[in-house]
Amino acid sequence: MTSYQIRIISGLDDLSPLSEQWNDLWQRSETHQPTVMAELIDLWCRSFANENLFQAVVVESGGVFIATLPLVSRRKLGIFPILKFPNNCWSSAGDLLLDANCDRNEACHALLSGLEQLDHQFVVFDEINIESDRWVSFFRALADRKKEYRISKSHTVGITNILHNWKQYEESWSGNHRRGLKKSMRRLEKTGEVKAVRICGDSDELKSILRQCYEIEDRSWKGETGGSVLSTPGMLDFMIQEATLVGQKGMLDLWLLKLDDRIIAFNYCHYAKGTSFAHKISFDPDFKNFGPGKLLRLFQLQEMHSDPQARIFDSYGVMCKANASWSTATYSMGKLVAATGSPYYGQLLKAMKVTRPCVKWLKGGCEMPPETPEPGARRYLETATDQQLPSASQIDQS
Repeated sequence: MTSYQIRIISGLDDLSPLSEQWNDLWQRSETHQPTVMAELIDLWCRSFANENLFQAVVVESGGVFIATLPLVSRRKLGIFPILKFPNNCWSSAGDLLLDANCDRNEACHALLSGLEQLDHQFVVFDEINIESDRWVSFFRALADRKKEYRISKSHTVGITNILHNWKQYEESWSGNHRRGLKKSMRRLEKTGEVKAVRICGDSDELKSILRQCYEIEDRSWKGETGGSVLSTPGMLDFMIQEATLVGQKGMLDLWLLKLDDRIIAFNYCHYAKGTSFAHKISFDPDFKNFGPGKLLRLFQLQEMHSDPQARIFDSYGVMCKANASWSTATYSMGKLVAATGSPYYGQLLKAMKVTRPCVKWLKGGCEMPPETPEPGARRYLETATDQQLPSASQIDQS
């Protein structure tokens, strides 16, 4: 049996000196999202939480990090102390980091032993890939230790496998999708020069370009409903800081669709370990009828097919018809709620698992969820070799 030690990090000041070890584990883990690296966790906590609320459980062996759980504490209904990931609708800086070559079972048991040392009763981990190998190992460890827990699926995410055969990928699309793209491109090209611009690193112009992008978003329905970056106090500054940090690591993947010199659509992505995550996409409503969002996606996927390092485009959102047209496969996102404190709260969670469906039924909340569309380009996988297809653990979103 491997000898693992448990370390508890309390506060961001304790995280900073360990950033190199933390990020080294990220490199060795199955997690592809750069926002779960130490500097991005620090930014999230300083922007959205009291920095003193940050804690982390670390499993190490001989000074080498094997597994980590970044956490922030809060109280549910002002009563139950809970631990959650540093995640929100703007950015996800929390996930389980697990060395891909470690003893998963032992590492997850050690993480749970570390959690038992913290002042809390529940953990609530949302926006997790519930099909990934590391999370399945964590669920198994909870069951082994007789911990009460609940897993709920929140949505399906569409991905596009990059098999580096653009012609066969195009042929896997539906006829309507192909015709629609050609028609949109012809119509837009009649109004001016159409080109895609890709920005991969930090630059002096990045701040100005991002402001232009979020001004476009603010003119869309998101601005009208108050859900845009510019309509949320302080959010533009956070997004610029995040993009700058990611750009300094060479993991920024910002795509612009330009008509002559005017930006008419953008896709703000992060690109690491062969995976591009589409965090935010929007287009100028003045050009809605030209389909600028799908044309930008066309340019982006075509470029990824020429990149030998590219493996997956992750749409990073709820599977909809627009994403389905491009997708070759899917994975499931969800939430874990576990009673990792005293046994009493395990019984409470068990009771909640029984009563909650009844309460939802009484409130009329048991209608069938909308049907998830099937991946429209799944025929493309028929051309793949075993080496080209990723395992469930490689299809990852954090």
